[in-house]
Amino acid sequence: DNAQNLSIIGSMVSFTVPDETAVLADFYRSQMEVASYQLVEEIIYEGSYAFTYQKAEEIITILITQVDNNGSDATIIVEVE
Repeated sequence: DNAQNLSIIGSMVSFTVPDETAVLADFYRSQMEVASYQLVEEIIYEGSYAFTYQKAEEIITILITQVDNNGSDATIIVEVE
């Protein structure tokens, strides 16, 4: 709902939100589980998050990094095997 600076290039979407990275990470963890995606990999480093989820042939990578004003940048990439 509060996404800003939305950019869509092919199967990649990027945007900024005013929420902290941990809040956005928790949101995607819960929503991907509800959507029946399986967590393949999770990396957390200094407030940044990288998730890889899979359902059937679809792989979704979610990258979340902090921006200067305590907001978050998110990039979501969808791949089909």
